[in-house]
Amino acid sequence: MQDRYSLFSSYDTDRWCFVTEFSYTEYERMFNQRSFTGYLSAGYRIDDFCFYGTIGYTKSWRNSPQLTGVSEVDEWLLDFNEKMLEFVGIKSEHRSLTTGVRWDFCDQMACKLQWEHYWITDNGNYFLRIGEGTGEDSQLDLVSLSVDFLF
Repeated sequence: MQDRYSLFSSYDTDRWCFVTEFSYTEYERMFNQRSFTGYLSAGYRIDDFCFYGTIGYTKSWRNSPQLTGVSEVDEWLLDFNEKMLEFVGIKSEHRSLTTGVRWDFCDQMACKLQWEHYWITDNGNYFLRIGEGTGEDSQLDLVSLSVDFLF
C-alpha cells in the first residue's frame, strides 16, 4: 500500500516564474518506508533566455518493525533485509542547489546549461555512493549542457 500527499504551486508573469512542490510518501507494505521531498524554483526571463535557480531537499527513512517471538532464521532475514535497504539508499538525505540558463532558440527547442551542487549524508542517496561508510557527509558538483525538444 502506498499513500502520497503532494502540494504544488506555481506563479508566472511575463518576466518571473515561481514553482514549488512538496510531497510526503508512505510505502507501508514492503519497506515500511517514508519519504519527504520538496523544492522551490524561481526564474527570470529576458527575451529568449530564462535564468533560474532551484533549492531542494529529500529525506527517506524506514521504521523498523518491532517483532517479538521470531526465530533465529527470521531475525537473520530481517537483519539481511535491513542491510539491503541501507544499500539501496532507503535511509538517505540530501540537499541541492541548482542554477542555470535556458535558451529557447526555436519554437519547440531549448538549450540548457546548469550547475548543480549536492550535500549528501553518509548514507548516500539511492545509487549515489560518495564517501559511504566514512561517517562524513559528501558534496558533489555537476555541470550539464542539454537540448530539450518536443516533437
